[in-house]
Amino acid sequence: MPFFDDLIIEQFDSAIYRTGVDLICRKLSEHGIPVSSRLRKKLESALRSGQIGRFRVGSFQWWKARQITIRINEEDLAKLDEELAGLFERVPSAIQGLLDEVPPDLMRQIKLSYKKDIKADEKDLKKLRSQLYRRWAPAFNSLSLMIELSTRVGTEGWPAVMRDGTAGSALSDVLFRLHGQGIRIGKEVLTLLRAGYADAAIARWRTLHETAVVGAFIVEFGEECANQFLAHQVVGEYKAAVRYQGAAPSLGFAPIPESELEILKKARKAVLDEYGKEFKGDYGWASTFLKKPPYNFAALEQVVEMDHLRPFYGLASERVHTTSQSLLYQLASPDGMLLIGPSNYGLADPGQLTGFTITLLTALLTGIAANLDVLIGARMLQLLAEDTADLFVRIQSDLDAEESEFQNRENNEKSST
Repeated sequence: MPFFDDLIIEQFDSAIYRTGVDLICRKLSEHGIPVSSRLRKKLESALRSGQIGRFRVGSFQWWKARQITIRINEEDLAKLDEELAGLFERVPSAIQGLLDEVPPDLMRQIKLSYKKDIKADEKDLKKLRSQLYRRWAPAFNSLSLMIELSTRVGTEGWPAVMRDGTAGSALSDVLFRLHGQGIRIGKEVLTLLRAGYADAAIARWRTLHETAVVGAFIVEFGEECANQFLAHQVVGEYKAAVRYQGAAPSLGFAPIPESELEILKKARKAVLDEYGKEFKGDYGWASTFLKKPPYNFAALEQVVEMDHLRPFYGLASERVHTTSQSLLYQLASPDGMLLIGPSNYGLADPGQLTGFTITLLTALLTGIAANLDVLIGARMLQLLAEDTADLFVRIQSDLDAEESEFQNRENNEKSST
């Protein structure tokens, strides 16, 4: 399937040959030979093949067969040069017109060839993922077991909360929701790891880390903190509504009715009146417990002593935001090579980080659902987290050793030559 530049070259290449054909057709007409569209195609084909020296023009009036000679003189060549010069002068405006015609042509070619192209791509991806899975399977399976065990801890923990009569509390509601969200994100990370997308995996771990930090902070300060966390929803809703309202005209969307905006505005004012002006910030729900600014995520990390993971959080943030660092460095390609697809490299960090964070998030449930199943499950997760991390690190180390050996072998071969 040609790209745009190939299509443009093809179009102008045809125009150049048509100019030559026009000249020959004029000469034929001078000899009384009628020129049909079929003859023009034959002439262009002969020009392209370079076999225009002798050319046979068929006619049903065979009894009038004759041989003629066409001579191209200086005047003809000068006219041809003039026509070609005019053609090239029209290139800029012609390209714009051509671009209007290219998309339909391109779409037709895509529709004809996409099945073949996709099938070839899928075959390559299947081969790569098969190789990737054979190498990383022990680590993937261990992380998958952790996620499944954490899911069962949550499933066993909820009946314990129901028996204790704390199922309706804000704290239990928030923690089980955060745990459920963590399980889902863990599965997303595992899916990305199995597909060979290390950078996307650590970007999703970033959200998992935020989930665990928020959960640990709320556990630290208890029921009232959970209440304020839930009450903060209206602040986010009003902020989103105002943002939508401002963009709706440009997007061509229907605006939010003013009556609905007013309801949100009053609800926001009510929580600000109750909890103070600092409550309007993104982490305003934590302001009462942080005591002093800044009221941000980094402050939450410090309180729950998870700020030692900030370097990894920063690395993950680079995968979310577009910066020169994120453009020039990728987990899956530390040598700076631009990747546009999956890789079997760099999966260790997001893998082991996800295991540890799932373990922490699950451990938070033990404070509100401390039955035997939950306690045993949480302890098993701690042991599994260490095993899982060891597997991810060992496999990555093997890859690094193989790469180093390959580079040394290449360097030695270059030196010997």
